[in-house]
Amino acid sequence: MQKANAKTKRSERLKKAKEQKESTADASWQIDDLLTMSDLSEENLLRSLHGRYDHDIIYTFVGPILISINPYRTIEGLYSDSTMDRYHSSNTGNKPHVFETMKSAYEELILSSATSPSDQSIIISGESGAGKTETTKVIMQYLARVTTSGHTNNGVVSLEQKVLDSNPLLESFGNAKTLRNDNSSRFGKFIEIQFDKHGKIAGAEIMNFLLEKTRIVTQSLDERNYHIFYQLLAGADDALKQRLHLTTPQDYEYLKHSGCFSLPAKYDEFNITTHCMSTIGISHDMQMHVFEMLAAILHLGNADFDVVAEHCVPSSAASTACLELVASLLQVPNDALQSALCTRQLFVGGKVIVQAQNAAQARDKRDALAKTIYSSLFMWLVTELNRTISQPAQKWGFIGVLDIYGFEKFDWNTFEQLCINFANEKLQRHFNQHMLEVEQDEYTREGIDWAHIRFQDNQSTLELLEGKPGGKPGVFIALDDVWRIKGDEANRKFVSYLHSTFGVTHHDSYIQPKVDAAFAFGIRHYAGDVIYDASGFNDKNNEDLNDDMKDLIKLSTNSWLPSMVDSNLQAVESISRRASNKPAAPNAVSRRPSENVAAAGGGDKKTRTLREISVGAQFRYQLQELMSKISRATPRYIRCLKPNEDKRPRTLDGAQCVRQLKYSGMMEAIQIRQKGFGLREDHDVFFYDYLALAPASEDIRELVSSISEMLNEGKDQWQMGSTKVFLKRSVAEKLKRLKVLRELSAVRTLQRWHKVLQRKSAAIVIQSAVRGWRAKKELGMLRSAAYTVMKMARGYAARSKYKKLVARHRLEVHHAIKLQAVARGYLVRRQDLLHPFAGLGPKELDARIHEIEQAIEVAASKKQFEVCSSLQKDLDATLDARRLVRTPKEVDAEIDQLVADMERLAAQKKFAECSVVQSKLAALQEFRLNMPEDLNELESHELDARIRSINEEIVKAMADRKFELCGQLQDKLDTLQQVRKTKQTPEELQAEVYTLNTALSQAMQSKEFDKCAQIQAQLDVVQSRLAKVTLHSPPPAPAVTAIVAPPATGGGNVRVAPGGVN
Repeated sequence: MQKANAKTKRSERLKKAKEQKESTADASWQIDDLLTMSDLSEENLLRSLHGRYDHDIIYTFVGPILISINPYRTIEGLYSDSTMDRYHSSNTGNKPHVFETMKSAYEELILSSATSPSDQSIIISGESGAGKTETTKVIMQYLARVTTSGHTNNGVVSLEQKVLDSNPLLESFGNAKTLRNDNSSRFGKFIEIQFDKHGKIAGAEIMNFLLEKTRIVTQSLDERNYHIFYQLLAGADDALKQRLHLTTPQDYEYLKHSGCFSLPAKYDEFNITTHCMSTIGISHDMQMHVFEMLAAILHLGNADFDVVAEHCVPSSAASTACLELVASLLQVPNDALQSALCTRQLFVGGKVIVQAQNAAQARDKRDALAKTIYSSLFMWLVTELNRTISQPAQKWGFIGVLDIYGFEKFDWNTFEQLCINFANEKLQRHFNQHMLEVEQDEYTREGIDWAHIRFQDNQSTLELLEGKPGGKPGVFIALDDVWRIKGDEANRKFVSYLHSTFGVTHHDSYIQPKVDAAFAFGIRHYAGDVIYDASGFNDKNNEDLNDDMKDLIKLSTNSWLPSMVDSNLQAVESISRRASNKPAAPNAVSRRPSENVAAAGGGDKKTRTLREISVGAQFRYQLQELMSKISRATPRYIRCLKPNEDKRPRTLDGAQCVRQLKYSGMMEAIQIRQKGFGLREDHDVFFYDYLALAPASEDIRELVSSISEMLNEGKDQWQMGSTKVFLKRSVAEKLKRLKVLRELSAVRTLQRWHKVLQRKSAAIVIQSAVRGWRAKKELGMLRSAAYTVMKMARGYAARSKYKKLVARHRLEVHHAIKLQAVARGYLVRRQDLLHPFAGLGPKELDARIHEIEQAIEVAASKKQFEVCSSLQKDLDATLDARRLVRTPKEVDAEIDQLVADMERLAAQKKFAECSVVQSKLAALQEFRLNMPEDLNELESHELDARIRSINEEIVKAMADRKFELCGQLQDKLDTLQQVRKTKQTPEELQAEVYTLNTALSQAMQSKEFDKCAQIQAQLDVVQSRLAKVTLHSPPPAPAVTAIVAPPATGGGNVRVAPGGVN
């Protein structure tokens, strides 16, 4: 009974484990915390991130780390107010999100002890364009929404709004367009958001470090300077531009060489920046001072220098004008500005020696002044922000947000990359320690002995960079030691020292290149080996002004400028003191004389110090202070990733993400897991997976014991916790290979049995094939017989149907022929095609009659009487046809005859007969009206009579005001007159010739020769017509009267009408 229950329980556990394994097999993208994966490897991590990104899930937890992949598009509702409220109010576990990370941090802070608050730090890192700055904005918006200051808003800007307005202001002065990101932060910042004891935002304090100063004076192609310069040039009004003498970005050396001049025109960024400055309490006058400093930097860049007669002077009148404008904006004497740039004061033996600078040195001092003014201005803005929004007295705890560059490795790596990678090494050290704590906590919960596990760290790399490995100065200290040497000699000496000190001893973290070893050295970082080019290291490490430029700034009548620069220098020195937790000591000794305070005479006395604390030392001290703050707080990591280099949405480049994960330290997290027990499985899943190795095992402990004996491995290779089995990766691989071998053995056994079954089933298959063949053959014969019967039946039916159709068709053809005959007869009769005179008119009939009569006379003369008889019949038929075809004249003559008959009968009082004649007359008149008439057949006198009649009718219609009738009559009159012109008499033509001759003579006298040509052309036409009429008319009367034109004046020739006499 017990054995049966055990088997039932075992089968249920196996079924449950199988379902669990199948549910997670193809849905790794649904795992919110990848640290819970049984096998956390680089391949599985990337596969899961890719799947989640394809499903628009950009956030993923890896233990305490939140991975954020930039979607490069707007995901609806991802950062909405309702989403903030949902994450803030939810008590159960939420999906991975930056809001979930902030909720956990905020709750841990406010639920901590009142006397010892649990401060929180949010460490955001990633490449440029991965979304670090946007993530920082979202974090601050979340905290501003879920917390309130507790004060009413009576027209005063709330503290939360001031904290939020610090972001656009810092972006304007600290962000710029790069090749990878249009809004790249060119400085690191740690924003400490302060909370009071009630969990409300009390204030905020900003700590900035490593501002990219070289961008102020030079940029790469298709990059930009800091946003504020372009905002000022694009958004300032005309009055401000005229006051500061500003034009366009193309006119300034510090802006125009990048080839990119404008900001995206989405909104008025300049007004937003000025609004933020007003919000934090910067007055309008102080804003004008800020804009004057920005304009001075732009104009300063346009000044160039040349050496004339061994003296450095401005190279042109434009450069001189620029220096005068800069001097007026800085409120310093113009001569002092030019002298500070073109000369240098040296202190030798207590004497001051003035040394002329060359053009390159003057340009370097110009750029150093521009960088100092801008960096001091940026520090002053941060100080003003902290003065406005920081409330140390009300501070109880804080949540710090660190926005810092990610690890950088380019084809050409310089001093900036060394500092950035050094900061990432420090953070990675802190990250490794935190991840180790997470691993140790899980081992403790599961009851695992982890004392024998050894983890690697990057302490040796940090010691090489900032310490003294083996008692010898490291990289940064060695760089400070060459500060007195100038130019490439300092860099060469620095690299030579590194090669001789760490290259010979084969330091684990140092790389000595085999090519370009004079200026190149390498560091083995946690994310990979990086080769640095030391060219320019010493100059970048010593960027401060010399005494000449400091004295120039002190001469400014604008007291704000010297105080701003001095505050910047004092802030640098205070960083060093705070990092070492020491007060300022007048006799303190440093490796650099520049770091010591002047012994006597106060700070105004001239010293031999040329530079203040180095940039590397500043950064190390700032980083030390930052790490001190972070180490006192609970860290939470946000790793921002770029899915691709082209900013395309829904596209994830695997190789690119692996590289960023490596640079962000995620691979270190995987290595920490793999250095320990890299594979961990739930008891049931492990039992299901490896039961095949020991089938007789009843539970997990028996299985583990059996496999341990099989592999001869102890607790240092695997251990069993309370809920999971922990294995080293080497043991996991052995188990997988052993499981594969066992499965192969089982497969071979199954294959043997399968072959036996195949042979038994082969005979059955053959038998069934033969039986099927015989059945198919019989079925084919039956089908053939059936098809023959069906064919004969269908043939008989088709023939019968065909006979019926033929008979019906013949009958229809017979009927159709009859209908066609009837129709053709009707058409012939209708067209009267047999009528011999169809289409002949009166003239044609008269001519035919005349021809027949002549033919009868000829036949009669020849006594051909039969021909005469036939011709007489034709004549009679033609005469009958002629009687039916009448001309208009004949109709008019018949009408006249009927009128005469009607008058005669009326006179005889025969009214009945008169009525009959009148009816005939009316019908004939109606026929005459509809009868077509050829006007060309009318004689001249007939046309004249009709023209007179129509004129009378027109006069009568006009009298009756029947203008429409007048128009119709006028058309008829025009037609008659046109025909009448073609029927002129010889007398009329001669009169017209006379008229034209007269007009020709007059035109010749007035010498209008164009008109003469026209008249002569008309005269030729009329004379031609006159000749034709004379030819066809009867001979003239014997007495001919000559038509003589009047004598022409001037002796011109005179034309005479034909037949006339000169």
